[in-house]
Amino acid sequence: MFVLLRDYAQGTLDFNIIKKANESYREYLIKNREKFPENAYSFAAASWRGDYNDPRELHDSWLESINIIESQDKTTSIIIKLLNSYHDRYILIEYLDVKKYFLTNDHVSHGDLLRNEIRLSENNNVIHEIEWGMDSRYVIECGDILYKNIMINC
Repeated sequence: MFVLLRDYAQGTLDFNIIKKANESYREYLIKNREKFPENAYSFAAASWRGDYNDPRELHDSWLESINIIESQDKTTSIIIKLLNSYHDRYILIEYLDVKKYFLTNDHVSHGDLLRNEIRLSENNNVIHEIEWGMDSRYVIECGDILYKNIMINC
């Protein structure tokens, strides 16, 4: 849609094209702010997103774990734990009221987290799509997203 690798022409890494895609994505988020749950919007529109020098950014994070929890009332949540690119904090992303999810991985490793995008589905659910370095992809559709980063005591 905006910032995922598949959205660019094959082999295109032109900074101006990427900058324009990021601007279009920000405009999309602002235009649809009222449709997003507050937590998901705060995460999607955070000022540090896309800043690869910020330790809260997901880019180049490593997957530590993924937990899929189905409660007795048949609601599902997913929690992803990442080690950030600086290896000084964990990033926890919790997907609440999961509607559906699609996780692919054709390799032993996922590789680093490359790109991710948060958008709305046709039903105004939240979709978080993650592209990993080894052609792996996660697409999670849910009611809301909670983001937390935790410093690692070194």
